[in-house]
Amino acid sequence: MTDYLVTPAAGRKGIPAISQLFVIGLMLALVGCGGGSSTTATTTTNPLSLVTAPGAPTGVTASGGNTTAAIRFTPPTNNGGAAITSYAVTSTPGNITAKSTASPISVTGLTNGTAYTFKVTATNSAGTGTASNASNSVTPSANPPASGATTAVGNYIADHLTPGFVGSWAITPASAVVASESTLVATATANTYNNTYVEKLLAGTTWGTNPTPWFGACYDLIPTGWLQCPSTGTWVDSGDGSTIILTNTGEPALAVTMVSTSLAGTPITCTSPTTGLVVTCSVPGNYPAGAVSFTQTYGSDWYSLCGFAYCTALTDSSGAALTALPSVGATGPTFCDTDNFSVLQPINPAPAPGSNNYNVFSTASCLASDIASAITTSAVGTVLVSIQSTGNTVVPTVLRLSATGTLAWMNNYIYGVRAGNVWYGWMTPNGTVGNNEENKIAINAELVANGITPLP
Repeated sequence: MTDYLVTPAAGRKGIPAISQLFVIGLMLALVGCGGGSSTTATTTTNPLSLVTAPGAPTGVTASGGNTTAAIRFTPPTNNGGAAITSYAVTSTPGNITAKSTASPISVTGLTNGTAYTFKVTATNSAGTGTASNASNSVTPSANPPASGATTAVGNYIADHLTPGFVGSWAITPASAVVASESTLVATATANTYNNTYVEKLLAGTTWGTNPTPWFGACYDLIPTGWLQCPSTGTWVDSGDGSTIILTNTGEPALAVTMVSTSLAGTPITCTSPTTGLVVTCSVPGNYPAGAVSFTQTYGSDWYSLCGFAYCTALTDSSGAALTALPSVGATGPTFCDTDNFSVLQPINPAPAPGSNNYNVFSTASCLASDIASAITTSAVGTVLVSIQSTGNTVVPTVLRLSATGTLAWMNNYIYGVRAGNVWYGWMTPNGTVGNNEENKIAINAELVANGITPLP
């Protein structure tokens, strides 16, 4: 008979199989000896602990750097009965190895320009388990592409590395067709890119650079106050494809997580540029292969004010431009938001605290006569106007709107003071969607569906 060594828990020596059976048999015999008519049940814990090598790690992914790669994985669900003490990564080709006690593991000494895959093993007191499935293939380089290339961030950056990424398009109030366009250029620092933003304008059937940008016409709140939105910046991929750190020139860094959604095969919806209502497309159809949308979620509160050429300061009920934030409450003044064709009038008597406290009336303009006429009609809805602390020492507060239902489009609108007047803007709270963009394939499909010349 051949003896087999059973590896027990830490601190216990192995016992040959035949001795193990003897001990177990003796224990059972002792438990079975009652010695009388009254038998007391006895619970015996087996002192022998069977430990095996752990299972294989799963979900192994790799992202390349400069002669390096970062390997990420999920620990095996089966640890073999003992704590896993280390993980090892091995490359193919080269059999270059690296060890660590947790994910991720950095592998160094790779050759730039060579494609590698990687497998991971786990080790406990019983030994090393079987290797994982191979990771995706990565090619280290002195100026690597975005890591996590199969993730939303990776796809987003890859699209921007193609000159002329188009994020969105619109028909302006002046009936001009414009599209936002940005391009990334990789720097000498891994996963770091310089971004340049331009805006395209359709003149007849020809697209060219818009001399008076519409999309980028805004002011962002930074520690020194309101800054006109810059057209350049730096993007840094977190290294695992989960987050981009956006640092627009002159602004604080903003962490952005992203979700990408394939639009391929889904119907294109067309809307009226004047009413926003869904209309029949000029050329009905579905999105083609490769059409993708990107939803961005901001990692901190972000405040912006309107800076478009058509933006107009808020007024009081006489049509005079406001120079300070109006007081909020039942005795506060009626004021007018020209950009959104809305008159806001306090509800009196005041509702319960925290309830919608302003009626909103539709108006043709913020002339005194139009305001007076508007408030004699039925309100289109109500909103809650509250004082919002920004945490900024220069601009400590703004007014924030909370709205649902027919006025949901006004939710998180803000009113802030800049250059001696009050302007409308928008707030993106931490953890909420701050931007939606699409790649050029999707944008061009929408333009064609709307009967508009696609981008070159």
